[in-house]
Amino acid sequence: MPIIKHISIHSTPLSNIEYILNGDKNDEMKFATGINCTANPQSAYDEFRRTFEYYAKERFFKSDLNFQEFQNNEKSKSKEKVRIHHYVQSFDPKENVTPDEAHKIGIEWAKKTFGENMQVIVSTHLDKGHLHNHFAACPYSLDGKKWNDNMNTLKRARKISDEIALEHGLHIIESPKHKNTMKYSEWLAKQNGTSWKQQLAAEIDKLILREDVQSVSDLADKLKEQGYTVRSGKYLSVKAPKQKNAIRSYRLGDGYSVDDLQYRILHKEQEISLTAIQGYSGVQCEYAFCMRQMQIAVFTQKPKRATYSDLRKSAELLNYLSSNNITSVNELENRLNAAAENYQNSVLKKKELAAQIEKVEKIIEDGKVYLSLVDKDFLTTDEKEEYKKVSYVEKNGIGSFADIEQRRQNVDSLKRELAELDVTVEKQKEERDYISGLFNTYKRDIENNPYEKIQRQLEAEQQEQQSEQERQEEYPNRKERSSGY
Repeated sequence: MPIIKHISIHSTPLSNIEYILNGDKNDEMKFATGINCTANPQSAYDEFRRTFEYYAKERFFKSDLNFQEFQNNEKSKSKEKVRIHHYVQSFDPKENVTPDEAHKIGIEWAKKTFGENMQVIVSTHLDKGHLHNHFAACPYSLDGKKWNDNMNTLKRARKISDEIALEHGLHIIESPKHKNTMKYSEWLAKQNGTSWKQQLAAEIDKLILREDVQSVSDLADKLKEQGYTVRSGKYLSVKAPKQKNAIRSYRLGDGYSVDDLQYRILHKEQEISLTAIQGYSGVQCEYAFCMRQMQIAVFTQKPKRATYSDLRKSAELLNYLSSNNITSVNELENRLNAAAENYQNSVLKKKELAAQIEKVEKIIEDGKVYLSLVDKDFLTTDEKEEYKKVSYVEKNGIGSFADIEQRRQNVDSLKRELAELDVTVEKQKEERDYISGLFNTYKRDIENNPYEKIQRQLEAEQQEQQSEQERQEEYPNRKERSSGY
């Protein structure tokens, strides 16, 4: 019963390809195949890039926001081009599909869906409880035809997947419906306010705000006082008095895992102050306002899009902006582009260095053969053929074994340089991925919390506070005047 879903990748395509071709997930590339491309992250990226840039007339690595328009509060008139179409094909564990069969199904699906002229990576991941295929498809075919993802192409992709599944003896969903993980009885209870899970979550929310709850352990003790059966450890398991089974707290929703509960307890009723915000400048100040709105939504349990994990990421981003004196979005984007470019240049240099080492090592080996033949008075027919193959080394400066020893020392030096470059490449990749994560955090948060809207909310809040203060100052005077009669 394979399920197909689609994700559009608008930025950082290399990260997407590296994730799909992660050797830890596909049994060290055993289940990785490139269709019209190489099943190697860097090589596939270069091949996708050449095709995309030739037909799209844009850089392959590019952010998905036009920041000039964003800063001018303008909306982009044209939709950003997709860099990679990322599809996922998941298999039901009950089907007992083998990794080899899943991979073959993935290749068959990719060829039937995209045709024979598209660059597609197929990688079968084995790291979850169910097998699933990841596909990275270049948006343009080798002859320039553009692939457009829409409901029609998605329906067709799912139909092809079902047809292949039936051919392999797998089941399919006869009448697909929207996924609903909540039972009807539970949904109805929630609507009526009688769901025991909802009541447990509400009870936890109230207990967290108490002054005598300073840890998850304290929270567990308070729940026990309320009649709940609680088990603490890696998870917090809670059983309501009239329920047969316990539930792990994280199943109550966002904000109820052990880590999130501890975070909520330590940061209850906290938010970045207006005074602290005024200490920032440029984009730091704008993002601090944004973070404040997220905190208010979370700590006051208002309807929200932000999560507790989001708050940790937002604090990390604001600290990065401040410590690196980044005051504009362009500076942050430039840092990301520079980090990506440094990484790409180092990877290219590493390739060139490895090729140079391979070339010199070949000259050394062929040089040994050449020197063993050049001083012979008589050569057999086979030796003459061998001599022709290796005589090129003379033009490369090999005239004695001392020359070979010198080349060997050069190779040792190049290998040390390559080992150092390996460390540099890994660090540069980590830096690029780290900044990319911060950059995506910024985009997500600032899009969900537009700065102008935040300003209006803040002004309204300040006016309300000022009005309340004036009423409090005026009230005692009125009371004093009335008592004088």
